[in-house]
Amino acid sequence: MALLIALLAFGAAAPSSEDPAAKQHLESALSLYEAKDYVKAAREFEQAYQSDPQPELLFAWAQSLRLGGNCDAALPLYRRFLEAAVADEGVARAKKQIERCEEVTQARAAVPAPAPAPAPVVAPPPPTVEAPRRWYADPLGDTLAALGVAAAATSATLFVLGSGSATAAGRAMTYGEFSVFASRASLERTSGWVAAASGAALLTGAIIRWVVRSGAESARVEGTAWGVGPQGLSLLCRF
Repeated sequence: MALLIALLAFGAAAPSSEDPAAKQHLESALSLYEAKDYVKAAREFEQAYQSDPQPELLFAWAQSLRLGGNCDAALPLYRRFLEAAVADEGVARAKKQIERCEEVTQARAAVPAPAPAPAPVVAPPPPTVEAPRRWYADPLGDTLAALGVAAAATSATLFVLGSGSATAAGRAMTYGEFSVFASRASLERTSGWVAAASGAALLTGAIIRWVVRSGAESARVEGTAWGVGPQGLSLLCRF
């Protein structure tokens, strides 16, 4: 135990335990302490103290913790040591070690904690831009255009038939034949005009629908002209 006194600079008498487990841990603790492996030495001193709770082992345990950088754990052991009946020199040494550990803990507490890392900046997702709908892909506009084209084709057919009936009336040999062909030509031409007007209205609606749905505010109809003749319906439109 003289080695324990020399290593720990302890002024009291060394413990003389007869407990085999305490002796074994104490010998291991002294070897580790001499090798400056203070963390493992502290564990061995703790085991020795648990087997044989002598004040000198408390001091050795606290010294190993302090030298191993764990003053927070060493301080209560030094204070427990002071509460035991020990020599004056041991009390003075324990108080000196308490002062050292308190300086370490106070200095550590004075160091400001590192500022928290700034929260990561999450960029907002880009706005969803709806792809512009092509003007010719609108179902309603396409339907109106198809009906308008059909009406225009019908009007052209009726005008052709009316022209044929008028020709036949001019070649009639009797008044009865003339009257039949003339009436037929008049009906077919009238129906052709009605179909032409319907087709024009439908095509105009389709064009308006396409312009509105395309979202092109700058698009405007500069001029629209309709022409209806014996050959059918013609549309002139400039954007």
